[in-house]
Amino acid sequence: MQNITGLSRANIVTQQIREDIIRGDLIPDMALIESEMALKYQVSRNTLREALHQLQSDGLTTYVRHKGVFVRRLEKTDIREIFQARRLLELNAIHALKKDKVELIQLLESDIDMARDAYQQENWQMVATMSLRFHQHLVSALNNRLISDFFQNILAQLRLVFALSSDEATFQRPWLQKDRQILNLLATQKFDAAYEALELYLMESEKNILQLDHPTKY
Repeated sequence: MQNITGLSRANIVTQQIREDIIRGDLIPDMALIESEMALKYQVSRNTLREALHQLQSDGLTTYVRHKGVFVRRLEKTDIREIFQARRLLELNAIHALKKDKVELIQLLESDIDMARDAYQQENWQMVATMSLRFHQHLVSALNNRLISDFFQNILAQLRLVFALSSDEATFQRPWLQKDRQILNLLATQKFDAAYEALELYLMESEKNILQLDHPTKY
């Protein structure tokens, strides 16, 4: 069945589960119990299975024979691919922001403000979520729906990587200041400096994440 947005019910559920991953509500190795998931998203089991199959194709879930479906735990190869994609898209978005993007800058400022509030409350899950939103909105400067949809899946994978840290506060604490630095450079139209700052940001982030342990628990 198609809804008025043109998306099937299975596609809508796929997006909802992906958003739950981005928010940190679903973490690596978590079992996705079919009966519970169908009730939560108010869909039939057939619709849910279709959504989970799509998420498996997107690299967000995995099926383990005789055990069921789990939120996927990513490997180091996945992380390198994630950051390759991030560099291609986010750095190009800096160039796109050279055009008049006042409303987008305001949106980025709102993301940083919400991240700051979460930081002060030591709500590290929300700090991580708003950092992802910041980079999601940055890529939206490319004004391409297909790229935005693809990048949303990249961010969901990245959130699964965040969950590998045993100390979320220590892992998340440095990045708010770095995001703010990039925003300040963009807001003052120092685009070359913003590009360099983002390039360094991505290099440091990838290095830190690759140092985390990545054992599979299935």
